Amino acid sequence: MGPLGPDDDTMDPDFDDPKTFGKRQAIIMVAVLVVIIGLLGFMYKLNGDKATRDAANGGATSKAQKAYDSVNSQAAQFDLNGDYASQIKALKDYLATNPEEDFALQATIQLAASYLNAKDYQNALVYYQKALTMSKTPERKLASIHGLALTYKWKGDNANAIAQYKAAIAIAKTLPEGTLSNRTQLDDQRTIVELGGTP
Repeated sequence: MGPLGPDDDTMDPDFDDPKTFGKRQAIIMVAVLVVIIGLLGFMYKLNGDKATRDAANGGATSKAQKAYDSVNSQAAQFDLNGDYASQIKALKDYLATNPEEDFALQATIQLAASYLNAKDYQNALVYYQKALTMSKTPERKLASIHGLALTYKWKGDNANAIAQYKAAIAIAKTLPEGTLSNRTQLDDQRTIVELGGTP
């Protein structure tokens, strides 16, 4: 058996079909949101000197980080199983006991994404908006705005989706070259066109 090529019968005949483009793009956007959430956690861990953090925490990982790591692990497992109700409960329980902790923003974005995956668009919008209010940096605001845009898109509210994608492009333009900003701008511009708007 030779290598797969463009004439091979195993190629997906619907790959170039415009009807499936939107669905593929939505799946990609959810994956991008998950990556952004992971990057936010990674950036937090890299933020500051580890020795300074350890000294401030008595030489050990903080209770807040342990609690977040635990709920994050649970939430990921629930997500893999498609058990969004349990994922939502775990994240809400965490936020009820840790509303002001450093990890509350990441948990809020995850909670919004859980509602989005469960197709509870109203709660997804509420929590993405809350996360946007909590966000202090352009990168974190970008994650929340992408969540809002995707929620409006899935809800079928193209006008608000386009407005959020345009807001995301404006923020992405402020980020340094070489970050995700260039790719984000291109993806968002394509989505705006797909939704019938003008970038």
